[in-house]
Amino acid sequence: MVDDNIVNRLVCVAQLQKLGVRKISEAEDGRQAIAAAQSQVFDLILMDVHMPEIDGLQATHQIRLSLSYSRQPRIVGLTATALSEERERCLGAGMDDKLTKPVRIHELKEVLAATSKIGSPDRPSPTSGSDLPVCDERRLKELMEVDEADQFVTNVLQLFIVQAERLARRLPELADNPEVLASEAHKLKAAAGYVGAMRVAYFCSVVENSAKSSHSQVDQRAVADLKKSLTVSVADYRKRLKPK
Repeated sequence: MVDDNIVNRLVCVAQLQKLGVRKISEAEDGRQAIAAAQSQVFDLILMDVHMPEIDGLQATHQIRLSLSYSRQPRIVGLTATALSEERERCLGAGMDDKLTKPVRIHELKEVLAATSKIGSPDRPSPTSGSDLPVCDERRLKELMEVDEADQFVTNVLQLFIVQAERLARRLPELADNPEVLASEAHKLKAAAGYVGAMRVAYFCSVVENSAKSSHSQVDQRAVADLKKSLTVSVADYRKRLKPK
């Protein structure tokens, strides 16, 4: 739990303990957060976005760059700003999600549930993303509620499928170009999140972080995992398209 405000830390730690979390570390600034992440293994880091000196975005970026693929924690940003642009900033820095303060206990419960599917109590598993649902029905339902017209959802899903297929085709060539691969994976990660493609979003994040930390070649296992998740997800979302 990283926050420069002691009240926020006290409340959040109490909420986590209420939910059954027993091992909790605290940091009051980005510098402490980076040091802790480099010296210990964490499943989840709740990161305040706005802090003096090194803020949560900078700390997250440094953590992503400094840790190996297998040690990457899930990082969720905490901010009092509810604007959609703030979430994009968090995702752009390498965070997996963002919560608006004051954080409600049911929101923390959802974050812990998502984290438990990705990691284990002892060490995050680099292949555990395969256990995530291909489609998060709740998020897909939220998309449907944006516009009740069937054509809207169909158009969005078709565009996601096109983007996913394009990235899958380009992966072999992009594996030797980490900078471009990180950019492309980041773009698709956000789109995958909107349509509920959680497995693709997870592996896009893994590949993006691996690419950003690589000076020559990206972890080929990460690329292979992304390719497999893209193939499975495209097949699944094609079945969800309503026949015309």
